[in-house]
Amino acid sequence: AHDALLRGIGRDSAMTQRVGSGSVRTPPRAGMYRTQAQPPSRRPRPAAFLSTLRVLRGVVVAGLALTLAACPSPVPESGNFAGGDASGAVDSLGAADATAMDASDVSALDAGGPDTGVPDTGIPDTGIPDTGIPDTGVPDTGTPDTGAPDAGAPDAGAPDAGAPDAGAPDSGAPDSGAPDAGAPDSGSSCPGGCDDGNPCTTDACAATCTHVPLADGAACGAGQVCALGHCLLAQGWATTLAAGYSYACAAAGKDVRCWGENTKGQLGGGAGFAFGGVQAPYTVPGVGLAHVVQVATTQQHVCAVGSHVSGGSRAVCWGDNFYGQVGPGGTSVPSPAMLAGSDGATHACTGTKHTCVRKSDGTVWCLGLNGDSQLGDGGGVGKSTKLVQVKGIDDALDVACGSTHTCAIRGDRSLWCWGDNEFGAVTATVGAAAEIAKPTAVPGLPPVAAARLGDRVSCVRTVGKGAVLCWGRNTSGQLGDGTQVASVTPVVAFAGGARDLHVNQSTACVVDTQGAVWCWGNNSFQLVAPKATQPSNVVTKAIKRSDVSGVHAVSVGHSHVCVQLTTGAVKCWGAGGAGQLGNDNDNSSATAVLVKGSS
Repeated sequence: AHDALLRGIGRDSAMTQRVGSGSVRTPPRAGMYRTQAQPPSRRPRPAAFLSTLRVLRGVVVAGLALTLAACPSPVPESGNFAGGDASGAVDSLGAADATAMDASDVSALDAGGPDTGVPDTGIPDTGIPDTGIPDTGVPDTGTPDTGAPDAGAPDAGAPDAGAPDAGAPDSGAPDSGAPDAGAPDSGSSCPGGCDDGNPCTTDACAATCTHVPLADGAACGAGQVCALGHCLLAQGWATTLAAGYSYACAAAGKDVRCWGENTKGQLGGGAGFAFGGVQAPYTVPGVGLAHVVQVATTQQHVCAVGSHVSGGSRAVCWGDNFYGQVGPGGTSVPSPAMLAGSDGATHACTGTKHTCVRKSDGTVWCLGLNGDSQLGDGGGVGKSTKLVQVKGIDDALDVACGSTHTCAIRGDRSLWCWGDNEFGAVTATVGAAAEIAKPTAVPGLPPVAAARLGDRVSCVRTVGKGAVLCWGRNTSGQLGDGTQVASVTPVVAFAGGARDLHVNQSTACVVDTQGAVWCWGNNSFQLVAPKATQPSNVVTKAIKRSDVSGVHAVSVGHSHVCVQLTTGAVKCWGAGGAGQLGNDNDNSSATAVLVKGSS
């Protein structure tokens, strides 16, 4: 190749003279071309000239060798030659332009392989532009494009650390402010959106709707203490209270006292104890808790929750056990027995034939009858004598039991229910199944502070405003909306200012912020109001009781109501045939009477 190159040095090129619109090529000089037929003649050349040619040839050969070693063999792009005409046209010498490069491409040759990492200098090619066919080689591994950013790339900022926004999604630009640290925004005033659900705190919202948690006890008020998430009276005969079917129990410290009916051992006195019941408070032996924070009662069994003498917190239960609602054993457990598997229990509720506990880790566990899926385990068993975990709940704040359905308040203050859905008591929606085997969110509720359930009826007290909303069965006006028409959607029973709420079967009562009691629903036993002032057995709107004041909490039984005063004393009214008023007789009373020994 280099010999041919050297032979061309000094060769006379064809001279072309333009004439008009055409051109004429002048004939070559003698010796310009050589062929085998006519070998060219040579004139003798001086030795100095030949020496110069040899030196020049060595320089050219060395340069060509370096160039070939540094550059890879050019591989033309599909349908195009590197740097040449896209059409593959021939040059003026008549040969295909398969090797020539544009002058601007002398620094790099696009051979289809990966880029070397050096970005383009910005100088455009001076040849014919590419046809647009993409490279068939390996994708670029070098410096990214310096042009416009990708339109679909994710935000480059750190993701929000809190819960996702409840509104419309971001339009693409990252938030310019601090990430949310707490609950989802609930509006500029953040109503209830920053409460962590602990009833012992008055959690607040910062200006940015960020949750500001306060220490336990801050919300319990004067004369109260916080224990396992319950606000209890600091002193008094009763720090917590619960009314059952025709009996009641109250607790203070380690002691639980009960009175009334005892047909299933619900007074906890052991085998053979007062089958007919007692008319005055009786201290239950062997409870085994160092500090009782809650007593739960319903039909004919009782559970107490508190710190255990051996450490930790647990539930202890006794009474009717026909469906295993207090654990393994006979059909009745007349003495307190620790509920197996209840370690860590902080809250308990009792339905007609089932029991549930909420543990400190936020899980909910239930046992007993499961005929309506009230255990929340997916409906796999007819009954269970051991606690089974409710599916999908791991952030419960509290648990509530109705006759045949159950609900839990979750960490975001939403309400999730399962079990008997007749009248929509579980789902609060039209057209839902009659039985719900797993927890289902109740739609349309504001943040829930407390939930109380009756016989296929559900009521909640809202955070902040303290309104009471109810839905479900309404045969006795228990929804409190002025009608006896069932509703699958929540209706307002109490407009606001409720501090405590309790529902049992078909009657409901609240305590307002002033310590007054308001009731509505079934008035057969004068639970709502004395017959002298309210002769009807059905009261569809809340009526204020005039015979009690200074009330801290209320509990509604089947045929009587008991209240806990701020002094720790207890008063009851309603039917008294089983001694359930606790005033040491079996008389009924339309007005509140003091439970013996509680003052």
